[in-house]
Amino acid sequence: MSRKIVITKINLNRTDLLLCGLMDDNRLIEARLDRLPAQNEKEGACSFDSDRLFGGIFIGKVERIVKNLNAAFVEIAPGVSCYLTLERVSDPVMVTSHSPGRIVQDDELLVQVIRDAARGKAPAVSTNLNFTGRYAILSTEKRVLGLSSKFDSATRSRFKKLLSGSLPENCGLIVRTNAKHVTDEEILKEIRSLTNQMDQVLSHAANRSCYSCLSSPKPVFLTYLQGAYLDDLEEVVTDIPLVYEALSCCREDYRDLSEIPLRLYEDDSFPLVSLYNLNREMVRATQREVRLKSGGFLVIEPTEAMTVIDVNTGKSTSGKDKQEHFVKINHEASREIILQLRLRNISGIIVVDFIDLDDPKDRRELLEYIRHLAKSDPIPVQVHDITALNLVEITRKKAEKSLSEQIKQLTINAPL
Repeated sequence: MSRKIVITKINLNRTDLLLCGLMDDNRLIEARLDRLPAQNEKEGACSFDSDRLFGGIFIGKVERIVKNLNAAFVEIAPGVSCYLTLERVSDPVMVTSHSPGRIVQDDELLVQVIRDAARGKAPAVSTNLNFTGRYAILSTEKRVLGLSSKFDSATRSRFKKLLSGSLPENCGLIVRTNAKHVTDEEILKEIRSLTNQMDQVLSHAANRSCYSCLSSPKPVFLTYLQGAYLDDLEEVVTDIPLVYEALSCCREDYRDLSEIPLRLYEDDSFPLVSLYNLNREMVRATQREVRLKSGGFLVIEPTEAMTVIDVNTGKSTSGKDKQEHFVKINHEASREIILQLRLRNISGIIVVDFIDLDDPKDRRELLEYIRHLAKSDPIPVQVHDITALNLVEITRKKAEKSLSEQIKQLTINAPL
């Protein structure tokens, strides 16, 4: 297995974009898109302008309360209204409060964008402010010690011993999977840095006006690298000098990242997008049909409520045992489905109509096989059950926009 992160320019729907992709044996398995960085000619600095709000912390103003939903709409900029679920609000940071103890119209408070606008829905915000590092996440409301579910018992014991009773005051802490192989001092150093970031945001809030952005979202490629798993990662390569410079600075803060080679690719006659056939890979990642090697194919249909995936035999031919043939196609389809969920960043409810299997044992084995494959996805995937109609129910945690939504947002006249 050979994995590398490739960051390059790609043209989609007549718009040049920055693509940050994870390649596995020269196949694209993850993709994030953003605006290209711009060079400031006067100052020589580079800026990474983006349409993303995700992760930004703002002083918002409560526009209205919707009692039947137990929610509020909060403006983070004039005309930019965001959805806030009041059920999860426990100890918000208030800038201006008109009714102590509860949130009311015209209150000003700190919120963080936890979901960009998508499918006609407003962005979502939370009063639980997260300060995210490579190894840990500091939060203002969930005041507990959380540990990655991917840790074994020995690692969990290590971090409980290191951190229990020594959490920063008035905040919670989540230790991320990437912390497993770094030293205690590196963990504690990052926690101190995150605590300083939190203190600065909270102290500045009292002196800033409504709609101020107290913490801007980072460029996609920086957040992607910061959260990347390094298992089997061969290198990070880019052909964009400004990105190379920014990545070089980012790596200095993390020993494990600095051990992964970073390369500036400089062959202008044959750019990375061509070297790795990324135009072809992106077309595959947005097509309705996905072909399987056996001759079967998937049909992937996103809807407002869920994503529906149909498995078809297509031109695949069976031998003497038709059911055994169906089992093989379903297993091949399972591998492709888990990959496509990750590549397209599909989240929420997913319903899969596999080829019907007569033997209950085959159905159980299929379900367990999908669960095994789902563990490879860094984003939590739950494989629930097979319904009476032989439909497999899957859920995948929402993590930013789907790939198709990213393309629509960032390109001009981009019907998909």
